[in-house]
Amino acid sequence: MKKIEASNVKANGISGRNPWPDVTKIKPIIETAISVYRLRNTNEDIFREIDAIAPNGDFYAGTRYSNNDTVVTRTISALNEAAFQLTEDVEEAHQLIYDFINNINGKDMDIIILDSLMDCAGADYWYKYEKQWD
Repeated sequence: MKKIEASNVKANGISGRNPWPDVTKIKPIIETAISVYRLRNTNEDIFREIDAIAPNGDFYAGTRYSNNDTVVTRTISALNEAAFQLTEDVEEAHQLIYDFINNINGKDMDIIILDSLMDCAGADYWYKYEKQWD
């Protein structure tokens, strides 16, 4: 039986893979989890976790990192990519996402949230310090 594993959900910007699942079914669950995650962890705690995963990485708490809606979008994008790695059937891929979110445990939710926060913080750093604006 095909199943998304939290360790295979990797945020990497916003995917162009279409179609996306009906987010009205999963967005509120992920938004709530992110809010609770931020209540349980300070930015300092989160960046300490990020540093443990990507030592000496370039991360910044900018607008993407600070906006839960943006973090949700990156999470759903990562879930969509993970599902399509398991199947090319759209209905099956979307069902895999719904099943994953509806049955997720707290540890796995924390894994995908931290990964999405890290992706947002990496993009914030790049746009703040590295992108050439000329």
